[in-house]
Amino acid sequence: TAGEGSGFDLGIIVRTNPTLGVTDADLKTRSTVSAVYDQIEDDLTQAISLLDNSGSVNFVSQAAASALMSRVKLYRRSYGDADSFAGDAITNSGARMATTSEVSTMFDETTGANPEAIFISDVDPTTGVVGGSVNLNVYTAGFWNAMIPSKGVLNMYSANDARGSAWFGDCQSTNKGDCTGDYPGDPNFDAQ
Repeated sequence: TAGEGSGFDLGIIVRTNPTLGVTDADLKTRSTVSAVYDQIEDDLTQAISLLDNSGSVNFVSQAAASALMSRVKLYRRSYGDADSFAGDAITNSGARMATTSEVSTMFDETTGANPEAIFISDVDPTTGVVGGSVNLNVYTAGFWNAMIPSKGVLNMYSANDARGSAWFGDCQSTNKGDCTGDYPGDPNFDAQ
């Protein structure tokens, strides 16, 4: 497809057989970008034909595979197919646009499922971290509230913009310390 690779032709090595031991690890040449896309499309086509939509949003479904295929088609600049697979994903997932009142909690996994979600990776925010921040659970609403805005970011939202209420609070109202002017471009930026 035109535009793939944007000036280069080699992608990753495509392996379709598992490497179960050292003797299975062999040297392979890198595959072309088109061959990588073709393999991804083949895998997703098979997944779409094998999966259904009967499980929880926390399990891979036909709708989730269709959403991924839509992304692949978009990257391949096959816009009509991208639109078709996106439509299938939305229709078959039962996802819907969040209402204004749902925006403030739609990304907080402790409040329930996001109404716009097609697939959610279930990360347990109560699991402790041993030896540092190496697990996804530290980036959940129940642990560190990883995305805490500065006053400057909050001030960018108008009073009637529901997205402004989706943040868990500004950094001054948390136990994370005073972070006024925590990014370059903020009029109160503190380079310390």
